Amino acid sequence: MPELNQITEAPSVQLNIEDGTATYLFREQSYILPGTYNDIDAARADAEEQCRGLGWSGPYFEDPAVSVQPPTDAGQQY
Repeated sequence: MPELNQITEAPSVQLNIEDGTATYLFREQSYILPGTYNDIDAARADAEEQCRGLGWSGPYFEDPAVSVQPPTDAGQQY
């Protein structure tokens, strides 16, 4: 099986806004997400998490609200 591009292999998510159900297509298989959703971003995040459980190592996006700073040596004794 050829190596797949992580972006093109990403799940395709559909949200039914009438009842909040969501489905996604991944590796030519259709899956139903449990629960209901109010927005596509939440459904997409859950679909991506489930796809990681199926072996997808798709991109994790950095949250700009979370700042990771390298440790400083302030307060250390030498």
